[in-house]
Amino acid sequence: MVAKDEVSGINFHINFEDEWFFIGRKITVDYQATDGLTFTFSGNDANVGATINYEKFLM
Repeated sequence: MVAKDEVSGINFHINFEDEWFFIGRKITVDYQATDGLTFTFSGNDANVGATINYEKFLM
């Protein structure tokens, strides 16, 4: 496990296999009872192209 946190009884964690997605990004997680979880990403999106190409490769 690369990172973990628990807030108000909710366990948030990032596994080693998913670390590539989070490198260079700041993730903010917010919870509202009416809307549920909201994830906000900011930072470097340089890896997004690699993800899209990988998904096309799988097709």
